[in-house]
Amino acid sequence: MKNRWLTIVLIGVSLLLVQQGIILAIKASLPQQQIQPKPPPIVQIKKPDLIKIIQSKQPKLDPATAKEIATAVEKYSKRYTFPPELIICIIERESSFRLRALSNPTKNSQAGCMGLMQINPLAHPKKLKKLNIKGSQIYHIDNNIHVGTMILREYYDKTKTISGALKKYLGANSRSYMLAILSNFTDLMIKQK
Repeated sequence: MKNRWLTIVLIGVSLLLVQQGIILAIKASLPQQQIQPKPPPIVQIKKPDLIKIIQSKQPKLDPATAKEIATAVEKYSKRYTFPPELIICIIERESSFRLRALSNPTKNSQAGCMGLMQINPLAHPKKLKKLNIKGSQIYHIDNNIHVGTMILREYYDKTKTISGALKKYLGANSRSYMLAILSNFTDLMIKQK
């Protein structure tokens, strides 16, 4: 009787092992599905609408001109790694978006500063030559923003601070002038959030 029970138990265990083996074999033959961890959600950084910002600062500006300014600001702010809103605030303060703005000659500038970013051609002849900008070409939107942003980057690299760079760029000892640009920039950034 013991042998009979032992045989039944052994047969049962054998059947269970065979069954388990079959299940494992079936599982092994199925394509393996690995559970991939979910990637972190992609955070979209809202790209500023530069045309809208420019038009809000100078509503009388022709939309095509605002678009051309925005395109140049975006291109050169990326190239020289500045926030485009900062460049817009400099343009607003320097020229009020007047393309042919010409500052009055001063003791520092016999020719006056020119264009959107108020470039002093006498102070930056090497940059103008490097970019092949001659005469009235300094008033062209792309040229003016290119040179202005290049100058700002050079000053930033020298001073290691934006306030130092703006002080050199503006060529003014007027702290209020520099603070006006930084204040406008900060306000603009807060409004965009």
